[in-house]
Amino acid sequence: MIYRIANSRAVNETFLQVAAEASATGQRSEFLRAARWIVEELERTPDEFGESRNAYPKLGLLGRAGQVGPLFVEYAFSETDQIVYIRRVVLAKRS
Repeated sequence: MIYRIANSRAVNETFLQVAAEASATGQRSEFLRAARWIVEELERTPDEFGESRNAYPKLGLLGRAGQVGPLFVEYAFSETDQIVYIRRVVLAKRS
């Protein structure tokens, strides 16, 4: 089952800012690998990636969040419509 990924213009802009920040902090390669991994997971198994957060039963959505390397993502998805809505992306701080 392949899910379609959707996000707002604001999320697109944030993603570009996060990518620029990753490049500026020497995390570009790690960021790109993480972004590819996350997209593959969200397209195939959004119900398994990350951890459960909120449910939005009236909208038929399940909310989840996950992190790969330096990239953290929050999203909601509909099993019925096979669509994933990315809500937020963040570059995790190095410890």
